[in-house]
Amino acid sequence: MSRFSHLTAALAFCICCGLAPAQMQWGAIGQWPPSTSTVATMDRDRDRLVAVRMSGLTGVTVSEFDGQSWAVPTTSPLAQISPMMLCYDEARRESVFLGSHGLTGVVGTWTWKGQKWTLVSTQIPTVLNIMASTFHRGRQKVMAIAGIAGSTLPIDLWEWDGSTWSVVSVGQSLPTGVNFQALAYDEARDRLVTCCAQSQNSSGAVFLPYTWEWDAQSGWQIVDRSSPALSSPMLVYDEARKTLVLWAYLVTSPSSSSEGWERMGKGSWVRKPNPPERVLFSIYDPIRQRILSLSWTVAFRFYQPVYPAGLTTFSPGCPGFSGTPTITQKATHTGAWIGDTLQVTVDPVPTAFAGLFLGFSNTTYQGIPLPIDLGPIGMPNCSLHVAPEAFLLCTGTGTSCNGSLAIPDSNALRGAAFYLQAVVPAPTVNAGGLVVSDAVVVSIGSR
Repeated sequence: MSRFSHLTAALAFCICCGLAPAQMQWGAIGQWPPSTSTVATMDRDRDRLVAVRMSGLTGVTVSEFDGQSWAVPTTSPLAQISPMMLCYDEARRESVFLGSHGLTGVVGTWTWKGQKWTLVSTQIPTVLNIMASTFHRGRQKVMAIAGIAGSTLPIDLWEWDGSTWSVVSVGQSLPTGVNFQALAYDEARDRLVTCCAQSQNSSGAVFLPYTWEWDAQSGWQIVDRSSPALSSPMLVYDEARKTLVLWAYLVTSPSSSSEGWERMGKGSWVRKPNPPERVLFSIYDPIRQRILSLSWTVAFRFYQPVYPAGLTTFSPGCPGFSGTPTITQKATHTGAWIGDTLQVTVDPVPTAFAGLFLGFSNTTYQGIPLPIDLGPIGMPNCSLHVAPEAFLLCTGTGTSCNGSLAIPDSNALRGAAFYLQAVVPAPTVNAGGLVVSDAVVVSIGSR
């Protein structure tokens, strides 16, 4: 991967904007569907927030939020099932629900794809309790911490492969008798993270100021011994910002609002302003790159940057050797964040390299209106939509190439934007031997 010059970026980014009073903001969405108990997850493939709701003895039903409104799919409820866990399985593109039958005590695992429930396993021992779960993108499996707080039974890490639950025995285990209610997957570092655990002694609850991380080589390790000591933690990973977000009750005053904390990478927990109300649970929305939360008053809210990093196509390119080339972020967390590195992929390309025009206008270039028709130079149906103020090379393997651009560490860049369009070799497509990609606008974000 080629790295674009930091100096080029610093000289080119001459657009300044006013400083924002805060980097993150809360906003209202509406009310949550009524229920007595709710678990929820984000179906990434259908872009639906899936909420499994329990109402008395009638069993659990499903409500789905599509980003605008709630809908109740036509399906029979699961009678007298107590929800224990709901997590989206990205590998198998289905929501995995684990619950226990109120009359028999039998634990079952069901899946949901938007139309009906499917019972796929009754294999989990009933003695175990799912404390927290998440999807591990590196292992491509749903993973869960399970055990009984206050007992001598082990606290195990389990994983679901689509048909079977199994214990993952790697290195150090979590301490027995402790309640672990929070679990998140740090994708940028390929780690499971848990914190704010709670144990019991003769005087009552003891809140442990530790953060644990798990990887497939070492197992669980304490990585921070000065973490927030809070109860009922809600832990979620903000993929775009590469940041763990924690909301938990104050230990000394359970009736007050949740505290807000954030942790990026190997750094320490940093205190943030409290949420508007006590948070019951939170879920990351990867499409809109924001966190959705439910409060104790059943208020439905989002939490997102004031200035998010973004990359959006605004004009089409022209077909090359195998379709029209596109420019995309290499991953969710590789956006144009201040002080970080934008990583993009151009695909498809015939020879694993391409050039990128970078500019700060998509309307004019040195007095010439954009777009510029490239037909006269042997590229019919192709147009340049970006002011060619810098030319940058990206390289790769196969049919794609990658490039990176260091974003200067300056808050003056919050909300600034620039434009990219790739020039891709196409020796047999037209007389010019080149085509251009879709043109994109890149927004610089602040965490």
